[in-house]
Amino acid sequence: MTAASTPVTGVPGRAWSALSPGAAITPWLVFLLTAAVHLGLSVHMRTPIIHADEYGYLMGAHFLARGGVPTGKPFSPGYSLLIVPFWWLSDSTATVYRWTLDLNAVLAGLSSVLLLRLARRVAPSAGPARWAAAALVVAAYPATLLYSDLAESENLLLPGFLLVCLLLIRAWENPRPRRWLAAAVATGLLFWVHERSVVVAGALALVALDSLRPWRRHGPSLAVTAGGLAVTMTAGGLLTHWVTRPVPGRELPATGSTAGHILAQVASAGGLAHFGAELAGQALYLMVGAGAVMVLGVLGLMRRRGRPDGWVGLPGGPLPLFLGLVVLAEAALAAVYLATGNRVDIAIYGRYLEVFTPPVMLLGVLAGMRLAGARPWWRGVVPALVATGTLAVTAAGVALEWGRVLSGLVVTANILAVADVVRGSPARVALGSLAGAGLVATLAVLAGFRLSAWGGAAIALAVMVPASAYGYSYLISQTNGRLAERALPEAIVAIEHADHVSCVSWDSDVGDEWSFYNTRLFAPEEAFDVFNSDRETTLPCQSGLVVAGRSFSKTAAFAGARLLLNEPSPASLWVMPGPLARELAARP
Repeated sequence: MTAASTPVTGVPGRAWSALSPGAAITPWLVFLLTAAVHLGLSVHMRTPIIHADEYGYLMGAHFLARGGVPTGKPFSPGYSLLIVPFWWLSDSTATVYRWTLDLNAVLAGLSSVLLLRLARRVAPSAGPARWAAAALVVAAYPATLLYSDLAESENLLLPGFLLVCLLLIRAWENPRPRRWLAAAVATGLLFWVHERSVVVAGALALVALDSLRPWRRHGPSLAVTAGGLAVTMTAGGLLTHWVTRPVPGRELPATGSTAGHILAQVASAGGLAHFGAELAGQALYLMVGAGAVMVLGVLGLMRRRGRPDGWVGLPGGPLPLFLGLVVLAEAALAAVYLATGNRVDIAIYGRYLEVFTPPVMLLGVLAGMRLAGARPWWRGVVPALVATGTLAVTAAGVALEWGRVLSGLVVTANILAVADVVRGSPARVALGSLAGAGLVATLAVLAGFRLSAWGGAAIALAVMVPASAYGYSYLISQTNGRLAERALPEAIVAIEHADHVSCVSWDSDVGDEWSFYNTRLFAPEEAFDVFNSDRETTLPCQSGLVVAGRSFSKTAAFAGARLLLNEPSPASLWVMPGPLARELAARP
């Protein structure tokens, strides 16, 4: 076995109860505390607010449970598989949504336990109290804290990625084929949860090639790693296609740029500059959102290989290389995908990346705890200098590329980690103020860690509170405001239950895709016939209900009576001449 595959030393095989009196209950306390907080935060969520995304996962589960029309939205169904039993137990979308948020709380508790376990593996001498504190600080990162209020795949992607990290460490300790197979299958299953996990699969393959030298000796382990990734990812791709394939006549016309168009934009001279600015914006976002935690974590990854005396005291192993590859590649992938747009939240968009950064943040908290009273003195200065330089460079990079084109629209749900900083922004965000806020938070956390491990952890939690509070208030405001949007699907369902409905048509010319997905979600048994009144002169069926714009009846080819004006959406509900119209007209 080469130096690259020398087993980790520490306490991986010891039971929690053997570490210290009462330590056996630590994982349970961490789980219950985290799950309880997430349950409390989701109590006031009343309806989904990100229609296309949350629709994709909830209706993916409905399709898997009951069949019908595929979702037509490219959201991988791994997370949806967990929601399938809810559709077996209930016909109510509102009930399934509520249970999904409860499931998210359980997954959040599981994530905290996995963070606790990972802290124990990378810093075996820190002790249960510091492991738990580090795990809870990372669990309180604003976006991680608020994921559970959204029915989105991040809730499963985070614990899945943490599990992959633990399985990778375990496989490296003893490179038996079955251990590498477990790591490969878990990584392949992440691809079922979200397609951007292809980066994680690539990183695992590279780390396996690096760790399993000499390759001739570890041929079986390499073979099962490659085979496990190939089989699970192929199966995931097939499942995703089956659940998400668009059905002609049942979906809105496709919008957005193709992969080829995006790559062509990035490859252009201006596109490369934009790509660099996107990378800078993601780094700026994470540093402002996490304070010194990300800086310390990255420094922990940059230690010399094989030496356990880095910022965290990380034992030799594959984790630094693995995390470094994943974070860099995910940032590049996100920068390519976000090649267009000029909104403030896109300029500093970190949501595609931050689900993979909690292990790095965990290393940062553990490194900060080691700074307390540490010598030499420069151990506390280096992170401050790195943070100052990085914040200046990233803010300048975003400002140079975006400064003249930034619009004032901010989608707060996209930037939960720094939402409070950009609240009330005028037409352009003050990037200097953003970097300044990040620097103040970073220096405060670093100063706290230099004085006390617990003081630093407490300050790290405190600097995350404003963004968490404002992000949460935004989510509650949105869910209360969008509750009225359920009037349209509820009217359709009520008419279907009381009267004969031959069909329900949807006019794509109405130009409100959010209403379309929200209506499909809350009328899950209805398969809409999609047409365009601007180009077609006949309806998919001549009688029944039609969802169209407010001036629909003025079109010469169509005549009908409006039943519902769906404020504030431009979509209205109309009934066409025929048996249904006569039945409705006969009602008192």
